[in-house]
Amino acid sequence: PRLDAFIARRDEITRIYRERLAEVDGILPLADPVWEHRHARHLFVVRVDEQACGMDRAAFMEGLKARNIGTGVHFLASHMHRWYRDHRPQWQGSLPHTEWNSARICTIPCFPDMTDADAHGVVDAIKETLAGARSAVAGGIA
Repeated sequence: PRLDAFIARRDEITRIYRERLAEVDGILPLADPVWEHRHARHLFVVRVDEQACGMDRAAFMEGLKARNIGTGVHFLASHMHRWYRDHRPQWQGSLPHTEWNSARICTIPCFPDMTDADAHGVVDAIKETLAGARSAVAGGIA
């Protein structure tokens, strides 16, 4: 009975993320699906383009963790899982676009109990994390 309200709230959080992340180089949200069905938006997935933002996914996730923002890696290209690496190593490198995305995607919080301030806080934490990486590179630390 609460599903419609949950989805509506996630839609609002998604709008905030899309508007605010459009200002952030190197953090690329996945496109909205184009279909006639309603999307549950239970995850908000971004790609971390290390060349554009100055850090890889692991450093990005660690930077958000240090700011009390949880992230996750929910998807890994099938042929990149250990069984395939061990038993079908010839498949590594066979899907370069899939592998590029697989190495860079992670999720940021998107749950119905979040307030607008929470969503803005996630984006602010992303900006702070990236600013720290850029200043480290500019200062010669990287």
